[in-house]
Amino acid sequence: MRDAYGVTGTGLDGKGVTVGIIGLDDETNAPADADRFSAEHGEPPFAPGQFTTYVPENAGTSPAGGEFTMDIEAAHAMAPAADIAYVVAPGKHDGHPVLDAMTRIVDEHLADVVSGSVLVGTGLPGLTAGSIAPYEQAAVGGTTLATGPGNRYAWETGWANDASALSDDGTQWTPAPPGDQDGSGFPQPGYQRGTVPPDMAGSPPSRTVPDVAALADPSLGLRYGHTSFDIKGNLVYSTTNGGGTSLASPLFAGVEALMAQAHHGPIGFANPALYARHQDFHHMLDNPVNTPNTKSFATVEQAVAGGGTWVQLTTPGQYADSDLTSGPGYTMVTGLGSPTRALLDSFRR
Repeated sequence: MRDAYGVTGTGLDGKGVTVGIIGLDDETNAPADADRFSAEHGEPPFAPGQFTTYVPENAGTSPAGGEFTMDIEAAHAMAPAADIAYVVAPGKHDGHPVLDAMTRIVDEHLADVVSGSVLVGTGLPGLTAGSIAPYEQAAVGGTTLATGPGNRYAWETGWANDASALSDDGTQWTPAPPGDQDGSGFPQPGYQRGTVPPDMAGSPPSRTVPDVAALADPSLGLRYGHTSFDIKGNLVYSTTNGGGTSLASPLFAGVEALMAQAHHGPIGFANPALYARHQDFHHMLDNPVNTPNTKSFATVEQAVAGGGTWVQLTTPGQYADSDLTSGPGYTMVTGLGSPTRALLDSFRR
């Protein structure tokens, strides 16, 4: 993945930057699993003091690893010298405890970049702009979590550049007012103007998602090691492939750690800087070679019992009009695209 995203040869490894991983449970074997996987695959394990866990007293714990072990190993894969702050949400698994973990990162400055693989999306029933709870205005998607002036937290999210205010006495939370545009329900932020094509932004222009892309295909995936319960209830270590946006989020967080290292300082609210560099992304198209009557395709190769392989050929370009709307510099599925060497180098300037 470092080769694919142009990291190899840059001299960047994330040193001096801390990546925050938000967990819903304390997966207690995560650091040991990460070290074992690194040792068995020729990658650097965590150095003493490089991995820190922040666990509230009432947080859930589990010896079995899954989602958050993958997040930790993915960020470490992209930025092997970056520190990892594993911040576990208190108590239950949804609602304000997740916000508590995020605000703790901000208040105590535990990390420069935050990845939170939490299930929140504009397409879920009830998650309209007017009803999104404060915890959902969070640093999901592997983006930087920044603070605004005074007591205002500027959450960088998949929806909007949203600012929500906490009252001076700490008793009242006021979410920022939503817009009335289609899709996300938020008006188009300034940094998207000129990059997102007007036909995708709608009329009047609204916040368009996603922003960026990284590996999410579970068939290709990223190999990682984790401890889990076998059929007999024993804890065993094994390796598996990770995928989905749960993988893309910490991968891109690792890339942002490299950006911060190249920049010699934190990026802060990243979207304006990323959209200003739209030309430096690897832009996704349904016909990358621009040949007539041709669409891109993907293959899935699986082993067949008794020997041989079975290959599935798919052509996503056949439904590009509905699922992969593409324009100059932006698509409705991959946003600006995936990272490149040019993107990393641009932060040196």
